[in-house]
Amino acid sequence: MYVSELCLGTMTFGGQGFWKVMCGLGQELVTALVKQSFDSGVNFIDTANV
Repeated sequence: MYVSELCLGTMTFGGQGFWKVMCGLGQELVTALVKQSFDSGVNFIDTANV
């Protein structure tokens, strides 16, 4: 299995409460970022919630 050296962090995708201030990207922008990452060879996505 190949895992890219670069990772796409998803901390700014969505968010509620306290995190809304920092994490307010909308679905269209998130979709564009993920697509651009995949197209560039990134397949490592950090989805940790902490």
